[in-house]
Amino acid sequence: MGIESTLKRIEFMSSNELAKLKNNAERLLANGSEQQRQDAQIILDAMTASQEAKVQQVYDRYSDMTINQRVISSFS
Repeated sequence: MGIESTLKRIEFMSSNELAKLKNNAERLLANGSEQQRQDAQIILDAMTASQEAKVQQVYDRYSDMTINQRVISSFS
């Protein structure tokens, strides 16, 4: 089984699912076969990129707002 389906789902995974995926990828990176290590690194890189994209989206959303606008937006 390839990792393509996992890569497609990363941005939609819950925090718990991401934690499990990260733990499994780190375990395989340390103890897996060569292919498993390569796949694990690809998954970890994709997870990092997804997280960076989410952070950037939040930054972009709030960066031009005043503090009052940010507070109102956070609670609405």
